[in-house]
Amino acid sequence: MKTYLKSILATLFVGVTLISTPFLGAKAANVNNFYVEPQIPANQLESAKNQQHFELNISKGLGQTIKVKVVNGEDHPIKVQQRINNATTSDNGEIVYDVRKSDFKNDATLQYPLSTLVKLTSPEVLEIAPHSSVEATAELAGNVNADFAGVILGGWNFLKLADETQPDKKQLNKVSITSLYAYNVQIMLAKDRYVQPILKLPKIKVGAHNYTHAVLANLQNASATIMGGLDIDAQVSKANSKKVIIEQKQAGVSIAPNTNFNYAIPYKNLNPGKYHLHLHAQSGQFKWDFDQDFVVTASDVRHADKAALYDAKPGLAWWIIALIIALIIIILALIIFIILLLRRKKDDETDETEAV
Repeated sequence: MKTYLKSILATLFVGVTLISTPFLGAKAANVNNFYVEPQIPANQLESAKNQQHFELNISKGLGQTIKVKVVNGEDHPIKVQQRINNATTSDNGEIVYDVRKSDFKNDATLQYPLSTLVKLTSPEVLEIAPHSSVEATAELAGNVNADFAGVILGGWNFLKLADETQPDKKQLNKVSITSLYAYNVQIMLAKDRYVQPILKLPKIKVGAHNYTHAVLANLQNASATIMGGLDIDAQVSKANSKKVIIEQKQAGVSIAPNTNFNYAIPYKNLNPGKYHLHLHAQSGQFKWDFDQDFVVTASDVRHADKAALYDAKPGLAWWIIALIIALIIIILALIIFIILLLRRKKDDETDETEAV
């Protein structure tokens, strides 16, 4: 009986551990036999000849076909969806090549979205037989003004679609994990590649970033060039005061050409009132300094509280509370189960004694 009880307690410990610990190794444990191989054309920039993405010189115009070999090394057929996306910048300060939000809007300074210049000429959904490959093709077409200088950036996205009829589920420690794989092949069209970067600060508001309250300084790369290695130092003070009440620094920010993102300056408490933002940014030899006042209203504070999924008063995040409640329920359920099991065992022993 003691051995059985120990087994139940061990199960309880494992159950709690599985709930409170993410499956950090799940994706790495899967063997992925779906991959892509870009076919590099002759007009690839010299500096990128050995790269597995496209960096194409379009000084002589568009009008060419680019190709990617899509390989299925599985024992069953697969379907792969392809799509051309414009490059964007995430609020973490990273260039992103896969944007599927229906409400997404291009930056006002983006003159030539990649998705309007690169058109798929192979089916949007590729059906690939086991242990074979297909060639995905796209055509570069359209008109780019002769006076345009800079780069046009985006990605060619390949997403392996889940098929419930195929063995796309892997077992990891008896836990079913569904795996989806995607590749983004960068496409950069370059014409007079090196142009001077232009950084702007169009607006400031309060909101949330990663479920935390933050002042959001919208930074815009208004130039057709990749802005990399950008170091940012942002300081917030009350209007007409030099005392810094909030500060945030970040190094190595990257901004895609002609895109904008919200640089987050986290705060714990910000009352309605007038404030001032001083933001210094530097990328290599280029430096920018912004000084701008902004107003925080009571409505702004309420919306920020809602967006952050926190109560305005100090307290725990909702997901922490939910996790604690879930663990308590599981522990109580198992305790009740153990008590009932012990009671049943005792009743069985009593019945056996009376029978003797």
